[in-house]
Amino acid sequence: MPTGPWEKRQVLMVVKAYPNPEDEYGEACCTAGVDDDDNWIRIWPIPFRDLRPDQKFKKWQWITATVRKSNDPRPESHELQPDTIVLGDVVDTKRAWTKRLAVLAPHYVKSVEELQEMQKNGAQTMGTIRPREVLAFVIEERDDPNWKAVQAAQLNQQGLFTAPKLALERIPYKFSYRFTCDDDKCKTIHKLQILDWEVAEAYRSWREVRTRRLGSRDALEVLAGASGQGPHLQFRQLHQIPRQIWDRRNRVPTKARATRRQLSERTTCQPAKI
Repeated sequence: MPTGPWEKRQVLMVVKAYPNPEDEYGEACCTAGVDDDDNWIRIWPIPFRDLRPDQKFKKWQWITATVRKSNDPRPESHELQPDTIVLGDVVDTKRAWTKRLAVLAPHYVKSVEELQEMQKNGAQTMGTIRPREVLAFVIEERDDPNWKAVQAAQLNQQGLFTAPKLALERIPYKFSYRFTCDDDKCKTIHKLQILDWEVAEAYRSWREVRTRRLGSRDALEVLAGASGQGPHLQFRQLHQIPRQIWDRRNRVPTKARATRRQLSERTTCQPAKI
């Protein structure tokens, strides 16, 4: 599939997966967000740990960068010129996630099955799903707890103009959620693996993963995406939000409607103060 032309785009970054070995950069992570035209955009590869400090974006931060459609057949997939990244504003969590939920509201799908059908039709491979019930947080040992030789060789690559960094740790566990979709038509118990960088960092920090039951005041949301060209979906990002702000009838945050209109009028991405 041919690539598209390079163009400057503004993207609100909401997904950052744990890095993996990669040919061009040695290691890179898959990221994704919503652009200022309200479209999903997947950006791979990004050599995040090799970026300059003033280019390392937070989740829920606007960036401006030069991107183009990649040769990945998934419609949302793009590649980026890392040295063009300029940081912008961070969307905050004030008033019970009102601004953030306004961004996500147009992108909800009812179930994993609905998203898989969209993927099959070539229309969409990313979406946000709200589980009806989270049944289990699953921790499993990997069959291959260490990097393979070819992966280790990729990770040992050092760029001429990048600063030295700590070796990328291979997380010896896989983390997944078992859940049901908030859709009466879905009768399946799903199990999707979590690729979120923050889950890996929790393991690295604590060396054990502690879970807590989601209380009645909270709602778990997952941003699912297709991996490669296969039919399988994986969790790219987890969001835990106050339950009371949801309008269950419309599946759209009550306070988010007006804010969504305000955000859609955004035409510039202001550089962050350094």
